[in-house]
Amino acid sequence: MASWLARWAARLTTDGTREPAPTMRLADRPAPHFFVPGTQKGGTTSLYYYLKRHPRILLSEIKEYHFFDQHYDQGVAWYRERLPALAPGSGLITGDFTPLYLFHPHAPARMAALCPHARLIVLLRNPVDRAFSHYHHEVRLGRESRSFESAIAEEPALVGPELARMVADEHYFSPVVQRHSYLTRGYYAEQIERLFRHYPRDQVLVLQSERLFDHPQAALERVCAFLDLEPLPPGEFGAHNEHHYAPLDATARGRLAELFQAPNQRLYALLGEIYEWR
Repeated sequence: MASWLARWAARLTTDGTREPAPTMRLADRPAPHFFVPGTQKGGTTSLYYYLKRHPRILLSEIKEYHFFDQHYDQGVAWYRERLPALAPGSGLITGDFTPLYLFHPHAPARMAALCPHARLIVLLRNPVDRAFSHYHHEVRLGRESRSFESAIAEEPALVGPELARMVADEHYFSPVVQRHSYLTRGYYAEQIERLFRHYPRDQVLVLQSERLFDHPQAALERVCAFLDLEPLPPGEFGAHNEHHYAPLDATARGRLAELFQAPNQRLYALLGEIYEWR
């Protein structure tokens, strides 16, 4: 079964989505048991590969479904056709690792409407490092040609109106917001508050990304306990989707650290935990 699912996962339609398996019933494709909704460049890819090794977790070969942000109008059947088939009584669970869900203004409400009992695992990275990593991600993809300083200076005028339109019109999706929200995505408190409006706090696990990077075994023990799963055995947990680039200039870094100081304090008060972000 696993090899058949792997072969099916590799079959792609012309628009890049996986073809639905003709012999699998939608009833065998339950909604996700858990989500990893963000943050982008916060370690979600590494966590995906780590949890993929767990014997009770079955994940598709495509990490991000983007149903609750970009494809919601396609309908639930579209989503479930793309989820792994789980044999009844197998004890397996599946998850959705789409880091835009945390930031998207309507995704949490949509997730809660379909999956009210799901568990959510949120990874939060130092917003300065996250912004700089996000910028270089867009440069690598050929979607960003400005300097980092120009990109963040122009961000409010570029992203602000588009994000406001997304808030006002739940059917509107802005690639500009997805690609160029370098600083805006780092205002975590309002995003976590939005999650808490739709999910009880005991269904949301917030982890500092740096702890996953530096101590993956301990972080995974927390994740597995949160999902009511036995822990993964000790092993090698290398970084995934890691790229190297020149460090951020110290002056620019200090300026951004100051910018995020008040938003970070708001986050710490919300979580009851202090992250030593500089």
